[in-house]
Amino acid sequence: MISQYYNLRRRIALWRTSQKPSLVYPLSPGKVKALFVMTGLMGDTIMSIPAVIAFRENYPDAKITVLATSKSQELLSMVPAIDDFMVCDHSPFPLNPSKVFMAKELEREIKSRKFDVAIVLLGDDFVPMLTRAEIPIRVGVKENIFSRLLSHAYAIGSPETWGPEERLGAIRCLEIETKDASHYLKNEPLALPYLGEKLRGAGVETTESFVVLHPFGRKKHQWMPPGMAVALVYQIQQKLGMKPLIVSDSMEQASGLLGLIQPNTPHLVGNLSVPELAAVMKRSRLVISTDSGPMHLAGALGVPTVGVFRAIRTEHANRYPSVKSIWSDGMGCNMCDWNRCQVNPCRQLKAIKVEDIINAAQDMD
Repeated sequence: MISQYYNLRRRIALWRTSQKPSLVYPLSPGKVKALFVMTGLMGDTIMSIPAVIAFRENYPDAKITVLATSKSQELLSMVPAIDDFMVCDHSPFPLNPSKVFMAKELEREIKSRKFDVAIVLLGDDFVPMLTRAEIPIRVGVKENIFSRLLSHAYAIGSPETWGPEERLGAIRCLEIETKDASHYLKNEPLALPYLGEKLRGAGVETTESFVVLHPFGRKKHQWMPPGMAVALVYQIQQKLGMKPLIVSDSMEQASGLLGLIQPNTPHLVGNLSVPELAAVMKRSRLVISTDSGPMHLAGALGVPTVGVFRAIRTEHANRYPSVKSIWSDGMGCNMCDWNRCQVNPCRQLKAIKVEDIINAAQDMD
């Protein structure tokens, strides 16, 4: 029902939004005002950062503003190329009446800033709003219902497999030359003065080697089965000789697992911002994650990482040189889609052996 609602709202928005005449030539050099829309998930946001960097390299005097969610703003605060943020944690087609007013306020704010160009990397549903805000140059995805409202369009191909190179198309379609997408996050807040204190409070001394373990995910089918996670915590200590540091967004996710493991096992559950998580990863010897978001973050930072994934979600398995991904072979899930699992715990994750995770970790030394 929810998907049907949003599909209907998109058709209505397209019908009600008149297309404004748009410039079809490149941006003039100088101090342009650019709005990037990046309201996606962590992994997608990380893969889109090279497009912002490329724009900054070609327009060093530009004022770059990013429309982001609260969570993606935390992540993007580590990107020096960005000058300013506008935060929106709801759809431009909200169900909640109070958020309808907030969406209208956001549109008025965007219009008042008189941006020269809007580049939609993540958040295609904002295209009608950007059109009504009279931004003359609007760049977005070609394979989208709102493509006729754009002045410039770029192709990303399959939603399952696109990466940084495809998002660089948003810059290249403006006739701007870009390098290949080889950018790694330069995590400026690594020297957070209180980070050592936070680690010690969790039970990890600054001189100790530790493994960041993220056995959860945004959806439950991304969660490592509890028995596997308990065994992995033990094997990290016994086979790798390091402390496991469990991280997660919320205690709601981790409470069940924390009740099964030794009480003194270090954890920073629900206690890290994204820059802090990045800084902790950078200090660790290894990251193990069942969630692609932390995997992308660790990979972009160049931290040795073992990704533990379903066999039907391996599209980004080899994207980062520092990441080794493992999955169960030969186990089809005919009832499951590429982006959702109908069985909990996931049969493909359950079939992976803890021994294989430890072996992959040892191979990375």
